[in-house]
Amino acid sequence: MDLPKWWSTFVTVFLSIFSEAFPFLMLGSALAAAVHLYVPEKIIAKIIGKKGISRYIAAGFAGLIFPVCECAIVPIGGSLIRKKVPPSVVVSFMAAAPVVNPLVALSTLAAFNGELRVVFARVGLAFVVAVLTGVFLHSIGIDRVPPIRPGQEHQHEHDHQHKHGHSSKRGIGLFLSTTAEELFSAGRFLVMGTAIAALFQVSVPRSVLAGIAPNPFVGTAAMMSGAYLSALCSEADAFVAAPFRGCLPIGALMGFLVYGPMIDIKNTLLLMATFQRSFVIQVIIAITVITFCAVVGFSLI
Repeated sequence: MDLPKWWSTFVTVFLSIFSEAFPFLMLGSALAAAVHLYVPEKIIAKIIGKKGISRYIAAGFAGLIFPVCECAIVPIGGSLIRKKVPPSVVVSFMAAAPVVNPLVALSTLAAFNGELRVVFARVGLAFVVAVLTGVFLHSIGIDRVPPIRPGQEHQHEHDHQHKHGHSSKRGIGLFLSTTAEELFSAGRFLVMGTAIAALFQVSVPRSVLAGIAPNPFVGTAAMMSGAYLSALCSEADAFVAAPFRGCLPIGALMGFLVYGPMIDIKNTLLLMATFQRSFVIQVIIAITVITFCAVVGFSLI
């Protein structure tokens, strides 16, 4: 068939990005399923249930031990709050874990062809944003009001007990089915995000990006907006961002790589289903403002 040149280019770029990202998405889904099914929340609560500023630092590093993508972090966060872990600490954990974990570091390293600067910048900025967000939310009194929505207090415990009860009977079958659910849930967003990135590359002139690149404020805001709308899983989003490395500075790319795993459109819906609306709005505003300031500050260094 005599296909238009732009279409063949689109298909080539799409398949290239998707084929690189999909193995990491599969591994991330398996890890998320394993943590969700076999790691009791009380263990996580014990690790991040410290006192003072150290509890936010521990929450920021918890992803190194419990690598969970943003698709699975909200139910775990709700359960931790029910176990009396302060909401501000849980927010730090939910913000950091999808980025500050070994799998995301490896996928970012692979996507950017071994460029360690990008990996360190992404993980470091995410850690700083997560800790500062938790400390800020605590300072404005977010821990004083229970954030769980009415009717959700016992739902997760019921679901967890149901799955745990079946895990002893089905073992590997339950693990595989949960992994498949995680993969399907995140995979559809990967397809959409990859398609958007490929379409962007074949349709947007480089001159447009060149006009955005020198301005860290515009570039960061644009990439953060793209991250929110594309709703990619953190194990795969680096492969979507990497093709823009040649035309956008690393600072602008950090807006995409740091903000997206913390807050995106699907994550917002999950948060709204579990937590009070006022709590979710405060969390989103805090993460957005702190991420923007941190990324712009990094760009200006």
